[in-house]
Amino acid sequence: MIDSSGTLELSNVELKNGYNNSQSSSGGLFIYSGNTTLENVIFSGNRSSLGGANDICLYQNTQNIPTLAIGTSISVAEMYFSAAMPTDYPVIQVNQNSSLKDTNKIKITVGNMNPENIQVVRKDHYTGDLNTLFTVVGTNGTSYALDEEGRVVQYSLGSQSNPVATWEELKTIIHGDKLKSPIYISGTMEANETITVANGTVELISVGSTMITRTSNFLNAFFENAVGLTFTGTQNAPIIFAGNNINATSPIISAEADLTMTYCTMQSNVNTSNSGGGAILVKSGTVTLNNCTFIGNKTTGNSSPGGAIYMTPPGGSQNTNKLIATNTIFQSNATGGNLSNGGAISFENTTETNILNNCSFSSNSASDTGRGGGIYVYTGAKVVLNGISMSGNTIASSDTSQTQPTQEDIYMNNAPHLTLAGQLTIPTISWNRGDDSYTKVFTSGYDSVAFVETSSIGVTVSGTIPTGSLQVFVDNTA
Repeated sequence: MIDSSGTLELSNVELKNGYNNSQSSSGGLFIYSGNTTLENVIFSGNRSSLGGANDICLYQNTQNIPTLAIGTSISVAEMYFSAAMPTDYPVIQVNQNSSLKDTNKIKITVGNMNPENIQVVRKDHYTGDLNTLFTVVGTNGTSYALDEEGRVVQYSLGSQSNPVATWEELKTIIHGDKLKSPIYISGTMEANETITVANGTVELISVGSTMITRTSNFLNAFFENAVGLTFTGTQNAPIIFAGNNINATSPIISAEADLTMTYCTMQSNVNTSNSGGGAILVKSGTVTLNNCTFIGNKTTGNSSPGGAIYMTPPGGSQNTNKLIATNTIFQSNATGGNLSNGGAISFENTTETNILNNCSFSSNSASDTGRGGGIYVYTGAKVVLNGISMSGNTIASSDTSQTQPTQEDIYMNNAPHLTLAGQLTIPTISWNRGDDSYTKVFTSGYDSVAFVETSSIGVTVSGTIPTGSLQVFVDNTA
């Protein structure tokens, strides 16, 4: 459609339905040499039949280096780079105003030239991530990326087409000085050293099913994160963390910053230390769980709460950690040591509001002297339970007088705040007033207004009820 070998400026135009059947050419714009600038230009429906680019082709000869400047609101499906000599290097320029018209990135296809000789030059203090504008591939399908200097580098390890498959590779990438995220992972990995995420934010995405397992030679946490860490699986490609019932000395993840998990399973990890958290120990940050499963995790140390998750800051002082869980299953998790509360989750000393939506708790258990077979809520912790299903959560009570129940889904201690909403199945809630502060249960969407009618909302309470220690509020407008 357009061949250029000099200075060309295109602004507010659309190049569409062009066709070219010449070798290494373009259906839209062929740049042989010189400087070309695009501003608010749309390429659509262009075709090239003999190995060129559908939209733009930059061709380098032995005398001239073509330069293409990307302006604002550009829509290009594909650029093709070709050169007469393998050492030649076409150049793309981007500036602080460079932007795409839509969310589709510009695809750069590397032809008969060394991809490392292509360069995207930053102009006018452009500091953005170049990989948000461009996708770089070879004619053989090899995936590339653009480094900080705008040079094309092979981006195979950890890419979607070549995911990380071993623990050693994953450690090298995350601990390296040129960390790129997201990192794609797949297959079965044996954890043999803790991976510490300390620089930047890291997202691990599963391609096919991914399993990370513990061996008897490695007893520490798989991951410790001081910055944001995300694990993203799908229903068909979950990420599974397997402790294999080995007596370890740590949870699977020790979180000191935000942690997000989607379609992840944490199973069969045994933490024998006194730190708490069979699967996750949350010291700080927000933990977000979507469509996850915690099954068969356990703590065995004394005063080691949270068979699956322990929400507490270092030293036991109040801190801003928070849990948000949606469509997540907690099954057969347990605490086994003395004074270890919360068979599935223990909330202690948290000031943020923790929210659990449409989660299920079944067959979790707290130890002989522990409380809260499913959930333990302590000292001012705020928990919202929306559409929660609980069944068969127990404490191993040795109280022969039966003043403590053996079935105990939730235990509230020392003035926490619990909000119940949605369709609930919670057979038992027990509490200990602890001081003169109220322990409150707020319910929404029910007709019951009097405490004596709590059985009508599927909640029963065992123990002695101090006057005014429990109040049930109903908001029929919720």
